[in-house]
Amino acid sequence: MKKRFSCVLFVFALIMSMSSMVFAEGENNVEFNPSGFTVLAVHQEYKESVKEYPMTMTLTNDTDEAVTITGDENNQLTIFVKSSPHPMAQKEAYEYDLYGGVTEIVVEAGETKEIVEVPTGSAISWRAFFHPTMVNDMDVKININGETKVFTGIDYGITGIIWNPLYIGQIVSTDNEDGTVTLKFDLTAYQEDHEFFCEGKSCWVESPVPTLVGPKTGLKKSEFGVVKDGPEAGEIIYAKESAETPGEYEVIWRYEPGTYEELYLNTAAGSGDFFVCYLPKDENGEYRIAESHLRRYHFAATITQTDDPVVIEHEDATLETAGATNIPKFVELYFKEVSDDIDENTMKTYGENVQEAAGNKEIVHIYDVGLLLDGEEITPNGPVKITIPLDAKMKQYVDLKIVYISDTGKVTVVEVYEVTDTHISFITDHFSYYAVVGSPRGGEGPKLPMTGTTMIQSPLLGLLLLGLGSVILKRKRFEH
Repeated sequence: MKKRFSCVLFVFALIMSMSSMVFAEGENNVEFNPSGFTVLAVHQEYKESVKEYPMTMTLTNDTDEAVTITGDENNQLTIFVKSSPHPMAQKEAYEYDLYGGVTEIVVEAGETKEIVEVPTGSAISWRAFFHPTMVNDMDVKININGETKVFTGIDYGITGIIWNPLYIGQIVSTDNEDGTVTLKFDLTAYQEDHEFFCEGKSCWVESPVPTLVGPKTGLKKSEFGVVKDGPEAGEIIYAKESAETPGEYEVIWRYEPGTYEELYLNTAAGSGDFFVCYLPKDENGEYRIAESHLRRYHFAATITQTDDPVVIEHEDATLETAGATNIPKFVELYFKEVSDDIDENTMKTYGENVQEAAGNKEIVHIYDVGLLLDGEEITPNGPVKITIPLDAKMKQYVDLKIVYISDTGKVTVVEVYEVTDTHISFITDHFSYYAVVGSPRGGEGPKLPMTGTTMIQSPLLGLLLLGLGSVILKRKRFEH
């Protein structure tokens, strides 16, 4: 018994010495939990949004004299808190301005005053203050009448009854082998009424068994995120709720290749208003709710990125990745013939620019080309190959080429990857208008207009002019 008691004393002394070293580094005369003062972390009664209510620390002066509260050289107080709930996590120091941004606070005898305010943070921060998360065992360093005092073991709680939905969903992860995974799950809302109690410096929460609300519907892409080791990882690039089954979702998550464990699904744009967990079902197919199940549900996922190109089919064209790595398999190729949608004057300008850039050729088709991901246009991060089948009209032309038409109407010849009897393909890394141009079969392209009634009477002169024209055309093609 003596040996065990000695060990306990040794451990206690070691802990106290480590604690003292944390606070007393570079300082003298640090007093812990001085009598006559009480420090609490308080919260207003919860109403609608936890973001509206920061955490406030108050100091109650139970002495017979007024005291003056000051901070460090930056007029700040230091709060020591575990930024992670892990049992082995160490307390970290955070500095915050004195309440109201003042340089000192006078607390009269018997008075309670706010001394510091801690704003809420993101869902991955200890300052998130979403519930039923509790912040326990905080310490705060305060200068009272010029002497350093440290108050330890401060808990943070909320008074009043709050309402939180709890969403249930087992997540099934499928590797798409293109740098993304598909996550399928259903979300069912349960109502939780948590009542918080505070007594002195200690606060605690009592939670009844949640009651069923129904399917959680209407969530958008921006309201999902995947959390790995604290912060959100990668990005959600697609999210869709089933039209047949409300509350059933399919979400696409993109992240660097690897195998991941202990992943968590964030919802409601990471605000922390609810969390996702998984509950087993009973023999009747109903969720079994037990206190042991009320914890966040984690899942695993494997992401691979194969070297095989991603092929996107369209009824009028095909896209194949030729270097781009940000195009998942489920992206939509937007490919539309727009020649008839362009006004006559613009088409005339395009035609003139085509002849100047590509030689004496006509426009056969103009296409609007793009990539859509969940309805939003994306730009490839590398080259892609577009293949267009030859239709009857294109087969009436020879020496087919592809040109890019910018928003200003400038025409640039695009290197053709391949031309066969069945298709034409080209490489690009951006999208807009692309045109197939060519020379009509049986001729050298558009005929030059004749002015007035002038006609060439001399066959010899005609032959000379024809030869000169051929030389000019060949030279122009060579130059371009």
